[in-house]
Amino acid sequence: MMSILFFIGLLVASIRPATSVNIANFSTPEIRARAYALNYQAVNIGFCLGSAIGGLLITSSYSWLFIADGFTNIIAGIAFWAFFRNKITEKTCKQMPSVQNGLSPWANKPFLILLSLVLLIGMCFFLISNVYPLYLKENYHLSEIRIGFVLALNGLLIILFQMQITSWLKNFKSLQIIGIGGLIVTTGYFILPFYHGFYYAVLSMTLITLGEMVAIPFTYHYVIQIAPASMRGKYQGLVSCTLMSLPLALTPNIASYAYTTVGANPLWLSVGLIGLVIFIGFLALNRIEPNPN
Repeated sequence: MMSILFFIGLLVASIRPATSVNIANFSTPEIRARAYALNYQAVNIGFCLGSAIGGLLITSSYSWLFIADGFTNIIAGIAFWAFFRNKITEKTCKQMPSVQNGLSPWANKPFLILLSLVLLIGMCFFLISNVYPLYLKENYHLSEIRIGFVLALNGLLIILFQMQITSWLKNFKSLQIIGIGGLIVTTGYFILPFYHGFYYAVLSMTLITLGEMVAIPFTYHYVIQIAPASMRGKYQGLVSCTLMSLPLALTPNIASYAYTTVGANPLWLSVGLIGLVIFIGFLALNRIEPNPN
């Protein structure tokens, strides 16, 4: 079973960098930021619909959940092959700027600094999937229904406002936007100890989601711009790993340990300090790294 889960995780993770590179290949520079935002929006729509449909299928049988999951993936694979097998993307690839041409991501020091900052953003963001709902139950005394609404608000806001926010920010400097997004994410946690209640939790989740909508699409957009043409997959693979995969693996253990040993409130205050580190780090990186819009 563990080996099956490992290969499933490997295949799922391999989709992200390939998708990211092809979004860049099939879009022009003028709409590329919005293309990444649209992809992120589609992922969240799929997550919301999948969760709802999965819940209905489970009421009949868990077997139907796996059958439906396999069937939808087969359909998606066939659709990708049918629509994109004859597409030629060299023209759009050549339109993309490529700084530090040929430089490996492991030798690109500013990029490695960016990865470390992105890892912090990812770890802070994924707190919403472990100790955050526990805190709302134990300290805000919210019911399961209200906690579920607060968590569902994350996907709902992305579906409704992701494209509008990205369109508004697309002419600003990407590194500054990512830094501001990381600061907003951490502010959503930092405010938790200062008040209690359902609507305050809604405010917290709104800030976390706003920061997510600002930071994550522009991270992929920026990295594809600075990556050498021959290494876009490697660059996108590394940023996907540090933004998604590593935080998913590290955050539950680290956050749970901090939550049970030092307490929840010191954890949220520490996250706020991490947000300042992220923000200052991206401002500093903006001074030393090429920053195409």
